[in-house]
Amino acid sequence: MRGCIREIILHACDKLGVHIVKGVLARDHVHVFFSIPPKLSPADVMQRIKGRPSRRIRMELPELRKRNWGRRF
Repeated sequence: MRGCIREIILHACDKLGVHIVKGVLARDHVHVFFSIPPKLSPADVMQRIKGRPSRRIRMELPELRKRNWGRRF
């Protein structure tokens, strides 16, 4: 499961041209330090990294949807 989440986040960053300087994938959250191109705002990058990948993770890993039902994921 962690490997799947990691690959989805890496793919989203590659599409945006964002470089992950350092990241930690914890049991229930993620810490990431990015290098963002100057043409992108940090808020826009976070919206794109959290939005589509979040949906994809929930679709590919339905056990997370059940465990986190009623909470934002």
